[in-house]
Formats: sequence, structure tokens, C-alpha cells
Amino acid sequence: AVAAYGEQIAEAKRLDTALRNLGFNYATAEAEGYIDAVEKATGVNRDVLQPSFIQLTQVTRSTTIAQSMLNTALDVSAGTGMDLVSATKILSQAYVGNLKGLRQLNLGLTQAELASKSYLEIEKLIATQYAGQSKNAADSYAGSIARLKIAAEQASEQIGGALVTSLGTSAGGMDKLIDKVDGAADSISGLITNT
Repeated sequence: AVAAYGEQIAEAKRLDTALRNLGFNYATAEAEGYIDAVEKATGVNRDVLQPSFIQLTQVTRSTTIAQSMLNTALDVSAGTGMDLVSATKILSQAYVGNLKGLRQLNLGLTQAELASKSYLEIEKLIATQYAGQSKNAADSYAGSIARLKIAAEQASEQIGGALVTSLGTSAGGMDKLIDKVDGAADSISGLITNT
């Protein structure tokens, strides 16, 4: 639980740093809330969601557009079976004009037809073709299990946070706990040796 809490803190710092580096000093709390909500709704782990969100924000320079694109990438991922990182990469590249990856999405358009469209028109086509796929995946048995796993991980993070807080404020704190663990290890070792 403590390790899970530590990883949660590290992820939050990575997100905050990435957004601050892009000039979005105000956006961390909103982005955290969005990623948490998507994680709970889809069962897709934050370890995958957050890097995808950061990549899309870096490409678009907009957290709002990044959210929209990540929602589309989730539908594409669920609808095609490709991983979210690959779906995010295809959309990121399309946003900056590299349309080659779009062939994998079977949109029924030639490269020339794709080239004549704006990114927003292309995203609308993609969103229409893959609409609801992420929700369907989340509502499946496997999706329900994934969402349950996410809830358990979040509970572990909360418990870890509470443990760290209580150890930090108790008399002796972490040092006292370490001494107790060392003492327990010595006792168990002695018990095994004397048997």
C-alpha cells in the first residue's frame, strides 16, 4: 500500500511537471480529475492514460483538445484491439499532418481524400466509426474486472497515504516502524534457527 501511494505521488509529480513545462500551471488538478474519472469509467490504468494524455497535450498545446483526442483514442483502442499507446500515436501524428497511420483505422478514404480534410474532420470520422467502443469494453465482463482492479489499486493508494501520514506524525515515525520490522525479522530468524 505504501509503495502504491509512492507511485501515485510520483505519477502526480510527472503530470504536474509536464503540464507546467507546457505553461499549464493551472491545469494539474483538472487533468488529475479527468484521468481519475476515465480510469474508473474504462478500467484503463493510469499508467497508460497519463502518458497518452501528456503526449496529446504536448502535440496540441491544449488540455481540452487532448481530452477529446484521448477519448477518441480510447474508442479506437477498444474498437480495433490496438493498445492505447498506438492509438494515441496515430491520432497525434494525424494532428500534425502525418496521415499514414490512419490506414490502420479503415476509414474508407484514400490518402488524397484524407489529405483534403482538416484534423477535426478526420477526428469526427474516427469518432463516428468507433463511437461507444470504450464504453462497451468497460461494460463487458473483462472491463468490469479491470474497473474493479482499478478500484482496488486506488484503495491501496489511499491506505498507503494514510499509513505514511500516520507514521510521519506518530512518535518515532518511520524509524520506530523500521526498528519493529527489524526486531520481528530477528525473532522469526531465531525461531527458525532454533527449530
